[in-house]
Order: sequence, then C-alpha cells, then structure tokens
Amino acid sequence: MSDTQKTIKILEGLPDEITAKLSMKDIFETLTIMLGQNENDNFEPTINDFLEALSIKLKIEQSLNDIENGKTYTTEDLKKELGI
Repeated sequence: MSDTQKTIKILEGLPDEITAKLSMKDIFETLTIMLGQNENDNFEPTINDFLEALSIKLKIEQSLNDIENGKTYTTEDLKKELGI
C-alpha cells in the first residue's frame, strides 16, 4: 500500500465532523507531526496516531494564539502562583 493510500485510509476512518473542518494545510501539518514523532522506517500510522498529532497541532496553535494575545505568565507571576 502506498503512502497516499495509507493517508486516504486514515482520513476515511476519521469522523465526518473532523474531516469537514480540515484543510489540506491542516492535514499536511498533522501528517508532518505524526511522522516526526516516529523514526521507525516501517511505521504504519493509525487513525489514533493521526488524532494524537492533530491534538498536538491544535495545542501548538492555541499556545501561539495565547502568546499573540498576551496571555502569558512572567517568571514572577509563576512564582506567585506557586507560592515561591
């Protein structure tokens, strides 16, 4: 089975409410994360691998959005929160 066929199989196994919201860029970035997490040459990705990578991608996007919107903590803020 080719890599393209494997990718199509994974995408077909995802719920419609997820695939309907994914752009080609989202799919590419998610596949990049998924493959980057596994250095095994014989890696056979699963739907769960894709969903885990998608979760990581979304967390990264949210973190970058938080930084852009000033939702950050300084070292002093963290010390106060931790009671240090």
